[in-house]
Amino acid sequence: MPQEIKIVSVSIPAGLVRELDRVCDLEHRNRSELYREALRQYLKLRRWQALREYSSAKAAAAGGNGVDIEKLIEELSL
Repeated sequence: MPQEIKIVSVSIPAGLVRELDRVCDLEHRNRSELYREALRQYLKLRRWQALREYSSAKAAAAGGNGVDIEKLIEELSL
């Protein structure tokens, strides 16, 4: 089944676009591919940050006696 695609317009400073275009040339990729990859990486980082904050709070509440990371991931996925 094909994935639904949405077209999104963003405003980016000219200097950043020039840098992006240099990377596109170096990696033989187009802007859309790099935008998607950047967004995926950003969202992944946000998930890890949320997990780190959540696990730190859980560890503090448990008196620092260790935390079951897999259980925390499951809780965050609900």
